[in-house]
Amino acid sequence: MKNSLKTLAVLSLVVTAMFARGQVSVYDSITTPSGVQFPMSNNVVIGQQVFMDPGLLGANPFLRTFSFVYYSTNVGWSGSVMANIQFYQNSGSPFNGYATPSPLFYETGSFALANPQQALSTNAVMLTFAWQDIYLNYNYDLAGGGAAVPMSLGMALPSTFTMVYTFSGLTGADTLSLPVYNTPVVGTNYNDYWVNNGSWALVTNTAGGVSFGAQFNNEATPAPEPSVLGLGALGMVLMAHLINKRRK
Repeated sequence: MKNSLKTLAVLSLVVTAMFARGQVSVYDSITTPSGVQFPMSNNVVIGQQVFMDPGLLGANPFLRTFSFVYYSTNVGWSGSVMANIQFYQNSGSPFNGYATPSPLFYETGSFALANPQQALSTNAVMLTFAWQDIYLNYNYDLAGGGAAVPMSLGMALPSTFTMVYTFSGLTGADTLSLPVYNTPVVGTNYNDYWVNNGSWALVTNTAGGVSFGAQFNNEATPAPEPSVLGLGALGMVLMAHLINKRRK
């Protein structure tokens, strides 16, 4: 048992070092909160077109992690609150001259949201999705995580796309909002948003611009192939086993 635990510890340290590579934010709108909240309801589909910083994206084209922020003053959820995040290219049929979100190139699938008060004793939570949540599907178990529609391995992050939010499971007194931020500190957006009620429509908030909290961290090299991950992990397990065997 002790040898098994040592093997796992070595594997964990090496895997962590293997993937702790340099990341650069190519889009960041979570630095300057406005104090305004955008209320969300069940199954309302809201999206915002975001633009990566072109210079930073050119040198670091591959998405490594992304984050978004949600907000609630509830002490606890009444039921099971779920979220689904999607990324769409903006090359669909135009609405008022603007290309609508299409086609889909990434989807988390529905996942349970922690209540902010229970998770951090604050009203807001920032969720971060790692490489395995982006590029692997649900059936790949080595690294955990996974997505309903993973991004293609080796795919460069588009310079602009629409990030779409859908929430469900809000019951009783449950409330959930997307915090609104000021102008992004890296990259930019149009300060408007898309709504899908069967078809996409572009909405402008007359009370002021809307910038939802999101961050995209990229790097210069793509995520490794799953087969490489599996072989690497197996090799590290065998190496750790041989080291322990020699010490006996």
